[in-house]
Amino acid sequence: MRHTTFRGLYIGTNGKDFINDSDPEKLAIWEGAIEDLEDLGLIKDRGYKREIFKLTREGYKVITIIKNELNKLFGSSPKIDIEEIYNKPAMNIILEAVENALTTGANSTVSIDVQQDIENSLSPIQIPPLKHTPKQIPTTPIVATKPIIQNATLTTEKDGQDTILILTLIVESNAPVNWLNDTLNGPHGNIYGGGVEIFPNQIGNNPSSVEVSTNVWQVVRRYSISKYAPSGDYYYSNISVKNAGMLESKIWPDELKVTI
Repeated sequence: MRHTTFRGLYIGTNGKDFINDSDPEKLAIWEGAIEDLEDLGLIKDRGYKREIFKLTREGYKVITIIKNELNKLFGSSPKIDIEEIYNKPAMNIILEAVENALTTGANSTVSIDVQQDIENSLSPIQIPPLKHTPKQIPTTPIVATKPIIQNATLTTEKDGQDTILILTLIVESNAPVNWLNDTLNGPHGNIYGGGVEIFPNQIGNNPSSVEVSTNVWQVVRRYSISKYAPSGDYYYSNISVKNAGMLESKIWPDELKVTI
């Protein structure tokens, strides 16, 4: 994600903001990082605004290689922050594996014992046991089930003289909730209606969905009503959601109304 908010430029993924401030050097570094990933063919602009990027086939290949190499070096259980091994010997091995795979089409078969290098580059607390053979973890395919809207509320808050409508849904779903359908009407009739994509667990997006507990998602959509808009009743209807399994919930039976 790359877009401008009231706090400035946001560049991030999966809820991680890479900038966090307006330092010009940091902005230039991360703008350049996006351009590098595009030039390498690892990400692609989803539209025409250069705000939302998706991984390409080559991008997924690189991610798989990196995960495999981290697994070889550190084992499958510990979660190693890639920033902790940046510019360290272990990173060089990973980069060599990526380059080898992309140029030859084969996965790396690096068999160098790097335990001593890792011990020299990481603090003792961060050193996990080295595994030369990736641990095989059995996986069971997840079958998505139809999402169920458990609760829906409409509240307001002030933004200067404007009013923000806040639509909040609690949804039961064993797959990420990534689509919202709704219709908003005001004193003079329809304001908008239809569907909008949600990017789960990505802070700063609107609308957003966050897994607040196992298989329970909170969906929040914010809409600004100008101080110049007419006074009266504003209400949502035709509310439903879809999840990553492309399954749609039933429409919430009630209209949600506030008076401004």
